Amino acid sequence: MKRDPGESSAASDEDVGFASADDVEWVAHEEESGLEGSIPGADAEEEEGGRAAPTGADAGGKALGGEEAAAPEADDGEEAFAGEGAPREAGAGGKALADEKEEWILPDEEEPVDPAAIAAAAAAAAEGGRPVPTEPVLVPGVSDDAERTALLIEFLRDQERRARLWVQKPRRRVPAAATLGIVALISAAAWLWMLPPDWVQPNLPPPVPAEFHEAGLRLGMYLQAQQIEAFRRQRGRLPDVLQETGEPVPGMYYRRLNAREYRLHGVTPRLALTYVSTDSLTIFLSNAHRVVGFGVGR
Repeated sequence: MKRDPGESSAASDEDVGFASADDVEWVAHEEESGLEGSIPGADAEEEEGGRAAPTGADAGGKALGGEEAAAPEADDGEEAFAGEGAPREAGAGGKALADEKEEWILPDEEEPVDPAAIAAAAAAAAEGGRPVPTEPVLVPGVSDDAERTALLIEFLRDQERRARLWVQKPRRRVPAAATLGIVALISAAAWLWMLPPDWVQPNLPPPVPAEFHEAGLRLGMYLQAQQIEAFRRQRGRLPDVLQETGEPVPGMYYRRLNAREYRLHGVTPRLALTYVSTDSLTIFLSNAHRVVGFGVGR
């Protein structure tokens, strides 16, 4: 619908600043065809060498000029329209319409919050004098130097606390009765070792005098020499070893010097004697038989 350009531009307060869709289409057609005109419902003012946009819009409206046209602000319950490519705004209680599809941007999913990371950040902030963060700390991919330092400090403090607890732990005391028992046992052992009573130490026979040891050894060597002489009388020669004469006397060692002579050694833990066959056997025996009470003679 076209309006006569010669019509009065005066309008009531209700019409001032509003344009219908037909008017906007008419203005666009006039601009394309190069014709001059004005939008009905607005005062046309001519300026030097140009054409001004309608000035009768409300305080919230937009002026139309040049090649772009903007829709004035709509009253309550009405909708504001604008040309293609221009943004559309809604008045009080109105609804905004858009040519393009509105895109909704969804928030990213919340990443998990690590309580240990929050504690580490708090410890690091306390050490460095920085304020403790109140926002949750997201789990990072790689820990930074501050977190590693905080964890190391916390570990060292825990080790120190454990060491103090171990040192301060009271030691187990030995009961007094056990201590007294140990002391009494040690005292009794010392007394038995230094002053043994008769019921502890058995009655041993008195030690054998040294003369009895020598007399017994001489008597044993005498008996062994008698066995050697008996073997020589029977065989006509001296034995090569004492076993040829029979069971030897304990502690005797025999050595043949030649076909007629031999040497006999007698050994005990306290004494050692030697007899040679060229010596008198009676003299060697001496008074041993009387000492031990054994009657012998040659």
